[in-house]
Amino acid sequence: IADAKRIATDKTEFSETITYYDNTGEARDVDAVVVRIEWRILPEAGDVVEPVFNIYVANDAVLGISSETLDRSRDILVFPSHIGQEATRHMIARIIEQDEGMMVLECR
Repeated sequence: IADAKRIATDKTEFSETITYYDNTGEARDVDAVVVRIEWRILPEAGDVVEPVFNIYVANDAVLGISSETLDRSRDILVFPSHIGQEATRHMIARIIEQDEGMMVLECR
């Protein structure tokens, strides 16, 4: 668990700072690994083509985002779609996987 949290929050490795807005609209910065997947056809959305992002973040209310309080229908993550670009808002589509140390979130 400690290793998973370290990977997701260690800025000397791969993580970057993103902004998490919870369902009350309160914002805070968290460190996460953002995997930028170019474009994916989403059959569940009528074959719409959208960029998809996998976010690796500590499953922790202080160091990252707690899975216990995550509200996928209202919480938002803000980060650049491409390195060097301005940060934009992304909805959390689903939790890909989680354990006590880390969550992987799919964002669009």
